[in-house]
Amino acid sequence: MFEIILVGIVSAVMLILPLLLDGLERKVKATIQTRIGPPVTQTLYDFLKLMGKEVKPFTGSALATYMVLLTIILQLSSLIALNYFIIVERSFQILFTGLALFLVAQASSTMTPLLVPNPFSQIGGYREVVVSLVNEFTMIISVGVISFILGGGAAYPYTYIGLLSAMITLFVTSYVSTGRPPFDIAEAEVELASGVFVEFSGPLLAAYVYALLSRRLLAKMVPLAIILQALTSPGLLTPLILLPLIIVMWVIYGVAATVVGRTRIDLAPASLLKLYIPLMALSITGLLIGVYYA
Repeated sequence: MFEIILVGIVSAVMLILPLLLDGLERKVKATIQTRIGPPVTQTLYDFLKLMGKEVKPFTGSALATYMVLLTIILQLSSLIALNYFIIVERSFQILFTGLALFLVAQASSTMTPLLVPNPFSQIGGYREVVVSLVNEFTMIISVGVISFILGGGAAYPYTYIGLLSAMITLFVTSYVSTGRPPFDIAEAEVELASGVFVEFSGPLLAAYVYALLSRRLLAKMVPLAIILQALTSPGLLTPLILLPLIIVMWVIYGVAATVVGRTRIDLAPASLLKLYIPLMALSITGLLIGVYYA
């Protein structure tokens, strides 16, 4: 019972983390670019201000609102499942449940711009769909390979290279899932970003931005959950390790996003495939060799 309560407390604390960590990332970016930048709490202030504004309805706003709320509910369910995996029970079925909820939430988030009667919003949505099709499939395979290896289904030391390759792939897919440069191609032009952010207003805009930031949190939790599964035991200490790791990983991703440029939509999927195919081939080869000698 205590562990269930702990999962609830940790999940509740993490609900506000995306708003604060986005403010921290903005501060880090400003420092790199020799600017003062906004305060760390700026994103939280913006969120609270939008929650008090009026919603301006548009054609299809009810369906778009439903999709945004569905995304947040799925993200919350994924967050609880991943925290349960980390704190209570290290079952890969729970991990895959959390991953599945995260991917469905990401699909729901990707579909939202397509429901807005704004051509620029739909162009941006189609761009994100293309990248997601490549990225999410690779994430599923990498998590499957890692789970099989860590679950004892393959013999050591033959799987070390495969495990390392799969972990690298998982971190890359995690970064791409956050929608940071160079893969923020859904917002590659100001007018594309304006598609959603002009049509949405008030609490709906606040909820949509919050869903995007929560996606960044969950994208980091997936690889961190696997690392903690391999290096720690379930219990009270795991959240104390997880939270600093999330902050450090968020800052690292923010620094990476600051120093790289944006890629082109016609090059992004091909670039990802050129990176993912060799990494996954190495991962699967290491797994098969491990299974053969098991």
